[in-house]
Amino acid sequence: MKEVLQGIMLHEKKEPAILYIQNNLEELQGLVEGNIEVSRLGDGILAIINEEGRLIGMKPNPVFQRYVGPVYLIGEDGENFDDFPAEHLETFLEYCKEAYWRRKRSEQ
Repeated sequence: MKEVLQGIMLHEKKEPAILYIQNNLEELQGLVEGNIEVSRLGDGILAIINEEGRLIGMKPNPVFQRYVGPVYLIGEDGENFDDFPAEHLETFLEYCKEAYWRRKRSEQ
């Protein structure tokens, strides 16, 4: 199991960015502000989200609106969490930034 994870953080009030965190439950819970739920996006990419986000009234994520609250995107290695896949990192980060700013402009 990796000690440090590299992923993409998607937050309502901040531009998407690469974020390094300790690979433990407390860190992940802190990022999503509660209990975690893991959702598979495909191509080895996982979304770590707040399990109870809808129940507690979190707003839709500006990049992936099917999720609410903060979202941390990482990779998977079998049954373990892994870094976001390097071959997709820059392209995916740019996509997320564009989607974030498009959403923010539409809210004005």
